[in-house]
Amino acid sequence: MQLEGDGTDKGYEVLLNALKLTPTEGLTCDIGVRKGRSSQLIMEHVANIGPNRTHVAIDPYGSIGYHATRYLPEGTSDYSNQMRRETFNNLSAVAMNLNVNLFFLPMEDSEFFIRFADGIPIYQGKKELVNKYGFVFVDGQHSLDAVKLAINFFSTRMVSKGILMFDNTDVYDHSQVHVGLLDKGFKYISGLEMLDTDYKKVYQYSV
Repeated sequence: MQLEGDGTDKGYEVLLNALKLTPTEGLTCDIGVRKGRSSQLIMEHVANIGPNRTHVAIDPYGSIGYHATRYLPEGTSDYSNQMRRETFNNLSAVAMNLNVNLFFLPMEDSEFFIRFADGIPIYQGKKELVNKYGFVFVDGQHSLDAVKLAINFFSTRMVSKGILMFDNTDVYDHSQVHVGLLDKGFKYISGLEMLDTDYKKVYQYSV
């Protein structure tokens, strides 16, 4: 089963290439799930590394307001609650088949940052709060303020060599993000973009 996405094949190839750089430890996270294609690819990758990996999928749905992208004009969203129900069912089936723990959270990323600042509770024989990430795909609200919130949260929670990937960097001033990430110990991974995917940027935590 291949879930639907809103990107191009080349765009997903950039995602797959970024995943190849991902370390074996840490949570994975997809902010801006929509119909689940990116989360599916992330879960397929970590399933090849080992069983019982945990993937966090975040998207509020509910047809709330949305910042403009190349796909949606300002103020509109087709991310309905019906889409949420369908996506949850589809991603759950994928996770079951892959033996991946799916943590599906229909909420805004800003809500997630507040409520899960101390980690994700994982129960495997015992309770463990996991607060380190190996791969994060930031594809939610495409505003500079929203992206900065994500950076402030994840930059202190990445494992060594962890990957931060950003989508739709053409609709906000990503140069500020770029400088901020370099100051926080990340390095920019060049060469992953293709002609029509220069709006996707990938960084690796170099500490």
